[in-house]
Amino acid sequence: MLYVVEFQREREELSTIMARIREWLDSQRFEPDAFRSSTNEAMVTCRLEFKFESEAKACAAAFGAEVRSIGEKPGATAVTRSRVETPRHCVFL
Repeated sequence: MLYVVEFQREREELSTIMARIREWLDSQRFEPDAFRSSTNEAMVTCRLEFKFESEAKACAAAFGAEVRSIGEKPGATAVTRSRVETPRHCVFL
């Protein structure tokens, strides 16, 4: 099972947010399974996937995001979410 953390920021923050993510991951000694970012005219979306729920929750807390689990075992609920306090300027997909 993977735990996904996804959040958006204004596009002007792209270099700042990328640096913050890298510094935070290094300081925590976390290695996400995947990191993706995409941009449109106004926003950048960052998506990190973790094997460990505790790492995903810590990341979500640090960046004002939400945790979703994907790839659960048969018979389990399809998606669970863990809400973390989110700044008002964040938008989720």
